[in-house]
Amino acid sequence: MGFAGVVFLIGCAVLSYQQNRFKPPAFPNAMAIQNPLTDEEDLAALPNIPQSTEKARPETPPPAMARSGGSPQPEPESDFRLKIKGAATDGGPVRVAIYESKEGFNDIEKANWKATLPVGPDGIAETTVPLEGRRDRFAIAAYHDKNDNSQLDRNALRIPTERYGFSNAARGKLGPPFFEKALIDRPKAAETVEVEIW
Repeated sequence: MGFAGVVFLIGCAVLSYQQNRFKPPAFPNAMAIQNPLTDEEDLAALPNIPQSTEKARPETPPPAMARSGGSPQPEPESDFRLKIKGAATDGGPVRVAIYESKEGFNDIEKANWKATLPVGPDGIAETTVPLEGRRDRFAIAAYHDKNDNSQLDRNALRIPTERYGFSNAARGKLGPPFFEKALIDRPKAAETVEVEIW
């Protein structure tokens, strides 16, 4: 009987620790994100995505977008292509952020780069990301803000109800994954990095 009591207490301690370390995923709201669309005609097509004047890296220009079809065109010497796959085709934009330190992971205020991306008819959102200033390893977080309310919606149990994902296909058991599991190596110029959300 004493042994069962000890096991019960240890189990409670482990569950308490897991619950206290859980930090819900924090993604950018619409006002904290620079919009990668540069053409006024493209912006008019997305009236519900306000442009932000705040930029994660003021010295870095926003990602370039091609005029034909909206596909990103990386500058071979300075950008890599980021492709977010798995978004629903009937909803709002994909919101994405890059984190370069464990301390800032999942805190949108500490994101090193962030953007709002329109979803194509194939459920893919693409853009280019500047390589300048990127560390050798970093993590990417993304979610499909289907109802365009600038937050990752959750049910009563705090489980996300919108599609989300991290680089390296990282998943956490009781919350977001650890930073180390989501780390990827810095890509080469013009290389494509894919993140799947589900």
